[in-house]
Amino acid sequence: MNTYKHNGKLYRVFSITAFNRYYNVIVTKEQYLNGKLALMVLNLIDNGDFNNQTRTELFGMLTTNISSCLSNDTEAFVKTYSENEEWAEDLAVAIGGIKENISVPAGYEEIPLYDFNNLNIYADENSGS
Repeated sequence: MNTYKHNGKLYRVFSITAFNRYYNVIVTKEQYLNGKLALMVLNLIDNGDFNNQTRTELFGMLTTNISSCLSNDTEAFVKTYSENEEWAEDLAVAIGGIKENISVPAGYEEIPLYDFNNLNIYADENSGS
């Protein structure tokens, strides 16, 4: 398992495929302004030596801020359309998300609800929560 230290926490590195390329990413746990779970995906910029990554850039948001029917802080709607279509569901499962039998309409799309009670993004349990 590859790891990456970001803002003092040691994260697990995940590989995803999007836009006909492979990316090494980490997922950080954030909050929307309303206090609901937000999962941000950061791309690791490769400087030729994986262990000496020096920076990250925003790759995308795994979640979307649709919170009207959320019952707890471990649930979030996963954006599975547009630029996230190729990778979002696989990454949601890889980090411990469990797809629930609930989705909400948003425009022409149905956005699925995931429970991230078993969120597994840190490489070391003592690195953060």
